Amino acid sequence: MKTSIPLAILLPLLLMGVSCGSPSSGGTPGSPPGGNSGPPPYTDVPAPSDGIASFTVLPLDLSLALFATALGHIAGGGHVEPTAHAYIYALNSSIEQNVYAPANGNVIFLFNFGGSGLESGWKIMFRCTDNFYYYLAHVVTSSPSAVGTEVHAGDLLGQIPLGGTLDVGAFDATVSLTGFVNPARYGYDELHCVTPWEYFVPQLKSQIYAMMHRAPNATPDARIDQDVPGTLAGTWFEQSLPADDHIVNGPQGWPKTLSFALDEYDGQTPRVSLGGWPNPPGNALEFGNAYAVPSSITNWADITVSSGLQEIPLSSMFGNGQLGWLAVQQLTDSEIEVEIWAGSNTTSQPFDSGALFYIR
Repeated sequence: MKTSIPLAILLPLLLMGVSCGSPSSGGTPGSPPGGNSGPPPYTDVPAPSDGIASFTVLPLDLSLALFATALGHIAGGGHVEPTAHAYIYALNSSIEQNVYAPANGNVIFLFNFGGSGLESGWKIMFRCTDNFYYYLAHVVTSSPSAVGTEVHAGDLLGQIPLGGTLDVGAFDATVSLTGFVNPARYGYDELHCVTPWEYFVPQLKSQIYAMMHRAPNATPDARIDQDVPGTLAGTWFEQSLPADDHIVNGPQGWPKTLSFALDEYDGQTPRVSLGGWPNPPGNALEFGNAYAVPSSITNWADITVSSGLQEIPLSSMFGNGQLGWLAVQQLTDSEIEVEIWAGSNTTSQPFDSGALFYIR
């Protein structure tokens, strides 16, 4: 079921810009709040006695699915940094598709997106073992299982919105990602993020990978931790934003985040993922997006302090022309100066009072 259409082009045609972490949806918190965030170490809800770190049931009927994706979706806004969950996309917008629990687990967290349509439903997070967790998002149900309830593999959880997606995330405390320059800015589920497809039993895993929307020469899986110390590569945060993952991973943090990331389809084409740009208020790039850059830029990790000022046209990912102009200069290994001019086609523009400073 593979297709050669790049994911960055195909997804907007399917979803018309839907983002599961967009400010309009209220966000997707990465860690349980309040008394549910204490030790050991992520939640005080224990794992079930019969839980294992393995998925034995498909969460959707794959015959009704279009494709699955790797980690690392970027779209600006609420998906400014490479996303720590993967997706299964619906094939038919007129068929109601059931969602099933893929493993035994105790519910540790619930979040209601509210509203209706493709962004609706619940994010439901489960603990399977002392170290292994997973979550499903955009599960439409009027009665989700309460926190502390055990759900068994194969249990019906609800449905996905018609023509929508199921977000599937997993994290494993025995795995620690090493590609974040400042781990304090990332949630527990990001620091220990794993590819959920790798945890399915072999016969199910092979079905999922057979329908992956991924470039033929790309690795089947992708990394979300794309920071390269001393270079421009990876994610940066406006200097006023505290190193607090609860703030960074929410509506307060997204507009102040900028990622020099890799395209999710092939895992190697440089993109700019912008959470938002405030200067001047109301500009065309205020709410961010993901942008294509010239083919002369082949690797963000090639840009360092010694590279000097970089002036980069920002183009639409969908062939609609240039949308703005970005100037960036790496001042130190951990600080950059940035300015963006929405709608500008200029070839050179110096920093002015609208420039901002971003740090790791």
